[in-house]
Amino acid sequence: MTAKTSLYAGLMLLVATSVVGLGLFGGAPRSLRIVGLVAALLTFAGAVGLLVAEQHTVGVPMNDLMRTATGRPYLWLVVATLAAAICSVLAAARQRWRAALWGSGAAAAVAMAIRASSGHAAGAPDPLLQQAYQWLHFLAAGLWVGGLVLLLLLLRERLGTDRPPMQEARRFSNLALWSVGVVALTGLLRAVSELGGMSNLLDGLRASYGLTLLGKMAVGLVLIGLGATNRLRNVVLLAEDERPLRRFVTAETVFALGVLVLTGVLTGLSPPVAAASAATGPPPVAGSATGADFATTTRVSLTMTPGFAGPNAFRAQVTGYDTGSPVSADAVTLRFQSVTHPDIPVSQMRLTQHMDHQGMGAQVMEGVWVGQGTAVSVMGTWRVTALVRSGASTVEVPMTLITNSEGTTSTVAIPGAPVTTTTSFPDGVSLQSFVERATAGPNPVHATAFAPNGKELPLSSVVIVVTPDGGEPMRPPIQRFSPGHVAANTTLDAGDYIVDIVATARDGRSYESSWQLSIAPAPAG
Repeated sequence: MTAKTSLYAGLMLLVATSVVGLGLFGGAPRSLRIVGLVAALLTFAGAVGLLVAEQHTVGVPMNDLMRTATGRPYLWLVVATLAAAICSVLAAARQRWRAALWGSGAAAAVAMAIRASSGHAAGAPDPLLQQAYQWLHFLAAGLWVGGLVLLLLLLRERLGTDRPPMQEARRFSNLALWSVGVVALTGLLRAVSELGGMSNLLDGLRASYGLTLLGKMAVGLVLIGLGATNRLRNVVLLAEDERPLRRFVTAETVFALGVLVLTGVLTGLSPPVAAASAATGPPPVAGSATGADFATTTRVSLTMTPGFAGPNAFRAQVTGYDTGSPVSADAVTLRFQSVTHPDIPVSQMRLTQHMDHQGMGAQVMEGVWVGQGTAVSVMGTWRVTALVRSGASTVEVPMTLITNSEGTTSTVAIPGAPVTTTTSFPDGVSLQSFVERATAGPNPVHATAFAPNGKELPLSSVVIVVTPDGGEPMRPPIQRFSPGHVAANTTLDAGDYIVDIVATARDGRSYESSWQLSIAPAPAG
């Protein structure tokens, strides 16, 4: 969270130092170059922090991570922020510094685009459009929020003088008006997309992602109200008294920091996109997935070998939904998004048609597409979308894929007690889990880790994902009871589910347990 806040705050300030500081304020305030240097260092530190956190999450050597689709967006982010830092250092050290400061702002805009292209927007049904909205949202917010900081510094610099920054305040007020409009419009478009469209808006707002989004919108409305007061009242009064404007800009800056924190929280939550839930298919089996498009014209059966996190071979069989015959497609692409670790950038893999080498020559196997790669870089539950293109038409087939566990799972049913599932691992660690009621309604999913000596194993993190039959995976919040015992508070309807638990010990080792869960209807009365 600290790395994200540092990255976002630094990028916003860098964009503002060039556009607002140079373009609108003519190189003011006097500390502009120092602000740019501090912002660049914050940005670079945030990018490096995200890279290190990702390497810790994935659990592979840094060199291996950099060669994967998961690690490359972080690498390019570090490169872009490093370029911004170099430009800012040159601006701080040279007499002719304006070009270097413009360069740092441009590098920051590129870093924003990289971040937008690897986040939730990349997993949308229309990724390019949603990434463009996200980038404009980020850029406009930077001009607005970063400009507020520069205006506050300029007001403090002119405090007690007879030169209040009248022209600068008016110019920034005009820019802020347009920036707020862009932030509001693009934010609305992104929210509708992430919450599954207008028809699913109310249901999406009840999820953790939706509630956090509502909090961000509420703080944003406060910011807009403060900004409107500045534009309509405080800027006019600036010639007589600068205190109202200075106080309101200070308040805006504090609320803007709250927005940055909530933004960091949002990027770590999984958006409840309902488009995939319409046709996810049967309950997922570890290492394989099946799904159909919304219009039920195309079915895709996907297998992943060996099925563990890391390098895998993928085989997708594309058939007609009703006929079961192979579909003649021009291209098939797989899009991967982790549910267990939503921070991991969305990645894609282009498949090729499978060749049958039996007999004298190789023949194309119609409807069978294959590929290899490390797109599934961490254990857990993944959203996989197959993009099947035939001519000018592209069909999207959403699926849920769960990685294989290295453990052996057994179930014990004792009358009068919850059914207990135990997954035992080669190193002697075991993961024990159960659901309290198993009838429709509130159903906390408990998980406890045990060391080889039978004592409770302290855990640094636990993620529990519950996937209903034909529905969208759910990632409920975790409640900790002891160092090795947690519960995920869920409310489940009657039906079949897959529970996938990924527990990470304090030494960094991760353990996965997946099992089927049947929820009975609630008792009558």
